[in-house]
Amino acid sequence: MSGELVIKATELGDNTLLGSINTSLQEDSIKSPSAEKLEKLAKNIGILGYSGAGLYTVIRLIQELFINKTSGVGLFATVVEIIMYAITIIIMAVPEGLPMMLALVSSMNGRRLSKQHILVRHSDSIETAGYINKLFSDKTGTITEGKLSVVDFILGNGIVDKFENLNIKQEIINGIGLNNDSNVVDDEKGNKHASGSNNTDRALLDFLIKTDNLDFDDSTIISKEEFNSANKFASVTLKDGTKYIKGAPEFILTDIKYYLDKNGEVKEFTTSIKDKFEKASVEQASRAMRILAIIKEVNNEKTLIAGVCIRDNVREGISNTVKVLNKAGVDVVMVTGDRKETAVAIAKEAGIINSDEDVVLTHEELDNLSDNEVKGLLSKLKVVARALPNDKKRLVKLSQQLNLVVGMTGM
Repeated sequence: MSGELVIKATELGDNTLLGSINTSLQEDSIKSPSAEKLEKLAKNIGILGYSGAGLYTVIRLIQELFINKTSGVGLFATVVEIIMYAITIIIMAVPEGLPMMLALVSSMNGRRLSKQHILVRHSDSIETAGYINKLFSDKTGTITEGKLSVVDFILGNGIVDKFENLNIKQEIINGIGLNNDSNVVDDEKGNKHASGSNNTDRALLDFLIKTDNLDFDDSTIISKEEFNSANKFASVTLKDGTKYIKGAPEFILTDIKYYLDKNGEVKEFTTSIKDKFEKASVEQASRAMRILAIIKEVNNEKTLIAGVCIRDNVREGISNTVKVLNKAGVDVVMVTGDRKETAVAIAKEAGIINSDEDVVLTHEELDNLSDNEVKGLLSKLKVVARALPNDKKRLVKLSQQLNLVVGMTGM
């Protein structure tokens, strides 16, 4: 948001991550439903025009040759006249005004939407929206408000408690304060708030600002490992060799040896203790909480500090919106990076999941299915959890192969 930065570019163009995504999206555009119908209509009208011209030609020739018995120069002139009339019929049958009418109507609709503060980049997307019967939607900021807030903390032994009741505050502060790419800024009224990075980092830093716990030293950081959708974690390394890691519990708890209890004592993170933590995580996730594990690593030994419960409230009225869409024949599917339990809880609250027959898949489960198997599940698919960008592309592609008109929102 401010300041200076020097960047060394090691990859350019198509070799970058963004470049690879752009390359994967470079496909032949699909015609809008109206364009397809107009093309079919134009073809049928063309056939009708050619048939009419041919029929007219045959009837006139029979009339002149066998009824009027025209011959010689008169017959030649009549044949020329017949051909001219036949060509006129064909030309008049071509619906030249239809594409222009569609473009005009789309432009008018675009202006009407702009007055409602909706910018339409491609006019054909307006009329295509009227044909949508499959809508893939992101969760954060679309189905939910996109305003994350820290609610509770889960200790390694599965106890859920408030921040003020814990004696491991400084470790939590270091874990979510140092391992954070957002910055503290002042607004016009002098109030502090988090800015930059992503929603999660801002929510964590805003929590520290709100509780007046900004006593951590960024200058001790010597290296960072940024979050990515494959590893599902981010980390920072300090000058003394200490590393703080935050990420999805199911991805980063595999090699944890110890945990901190409520009073800050280091205890062994046994299998039974881990089961208690995972059970508490599932319970919180079923309350639509997103769980983030905070880990401290010293001398290659990892200690679980706590799990952070982050809540993102479902948008007001979203269940009614989903109901209206379903009534209009639009099937809504939520595609999110959240864990399965959290995604299911939010989907139920939003009215996306309404039946025991509704299908919920994770990225791994989706990846293990063949294209034909996915097509067979599409009609019942309601949620894809821990999704990766390519999952969205695959779902859209397979839906279009089933002649569904697909929309994607909140990418």
